[in-house]
Amino acid sequence: MSKRLKQLNWNLDGRTEILLKQLTAYIFHALGFDIDFNLQQIKYGPFLSSKFNKAEAYQELPPPFVKDQNILVFNKILSSLSYTKLYKAKYNNGDGDDVDDDTSVFNDDIERFIPLRSHSSFEKYGNNIDIGKVLFASLKNIYVDTVLLRFLIVNKYNLDKALTSYIDSLNWKSKKFNVDKILNGGDEIIFRKDRSCKMIDLLKLGYIYFRGVDKSDRVVFRIEVRRHFRSNCSDKDLERIVILLIETGILFLKESKKATKATMLFDMTGFTLANADLHIVKFLAYQFNNNYPEFLGMIIIHNAPKIFYAIWKIIKGWLDPILVEKVRFTYDAELKELIDDKYIPIELGGEDNYKANYIEPSKKSSLKPIDNRFKKLYHQRCTLTLQFIESTIRWIKAESQHESYNYLIQRLKLQQALCKNYIDLDPYIRTRGVYDRSDELNLSF
Repeated sequence: MSKRLKQLNWNLDGRTEILLKQLTAYIFHALGFDIDFNLQQIKYGPFLSSKFNKAEAYQELPPPFVKDQNILVFNKILSSLSYTKLYKAKYNNGDGDDVDDDTSVFNDDIERFIPLRSHSSFEKYGNNIDIGKVLFASLKNIYVDTVLLRFLIVNKYNLDKALTSYIDSLNWKSKKFNVDKILNGGDEIIFRKDRSCKMIDLLKLGYIYFRGVDKSDRVVFRIEVRRHFRSNCSDKDLERIVILLIETGILFLKESKKATKATMLFDMTGFTLANADLHIVKFLAYQFNNNYPEFLGMIIIHNAPKIFYAIWKIIKGWLDPILVEKVRFTYDAELKELIDDKYIPIELGGEDNYKANYIEPSKKSSLKPIDNRFKKLYHQRCTLTLQFIESTIRWIKAESQHESYNYLIQRLKLQQALCKNYIDLDPYIRTRGVYDRSDELNLSF
């Protein structure tokens, strides 16, 4: 593997890269991008893996020229993204400049670009563009490649199953929970509407929180189970909080440091049957099996009493075998083998005296006012995304391994730039949440 690819955190073998090409090709084909492959060609190839040819000097590619079809399809998707709605509200209503570049074309008829037949995973949802909206809204601080690879891994590299589960996940995030709205609104919207509601009360109890990292540099998501009672919150509200916490947890991840997974620590000290909540455990299992596969690198169940093992037999049946393999039961000092003392609570034998403290939202928690910097970042994001789409298509269609290598380098750099762009855009599109206000979350690449 070349030094350049290592610097960009690319460590895939050739076969996995080809599967990633096929997976991406199916998605781009269904959305109407100019992939120029039919379903048979995507299924059977030919696709080439990337390989640096020492006989050909590496030259950084210029930004790719983006085809009109790809601009039009992306514009249709772009029109419903949260940052576009903010942009249009500011600049298309007489307050500032109108949108004056190619990204202003939101209503072009793109039906002629949508194929009559897509991969079967798209057929039950009808509107492929809606899927595209969720996909591009999810491009935050983690590469899209990282996310797609997770679905390949959990489906044992079965291409059809990986694509189906990924599309099902995007549909769930759009139709069932509107995940983007939950994350961007955070607890501030709930607090402003009704600060005495049980969701806010649960957050104030402070027994579910992020704190520190484990010895593999994975952010730790702690739950003090003895303090949980099902009566604390309705099932529906608790599900919403869980999704908010998982989505917030993703913002703790750092692609540049290969810290792209989290650890979940269930502190079972003092657990009784009154704390058992099989509904929310089953909900968590479903999320980590289906919508957030490979988000967890490890699950620690600490100081579980004997009574829990009967419950564990039920829970284990809900978990994908890959998740079960990540479960570690620890007692007392065994926790120190996985997490440094400085991040282990004092009551568990560590050095951390941290107590989660709910800081109520204030005016500073609201979205940052739209200004010229936002305008610049918005246009930059549009440009980067279009270049990423075009570069990815050329990577997929490369006719030599060296050409594939050159476009792979380019699209990885574009993903890196998109991550950094999102971090700068974040204060404009996401209210400051619980962990922003407590300074636990330091969003960085």
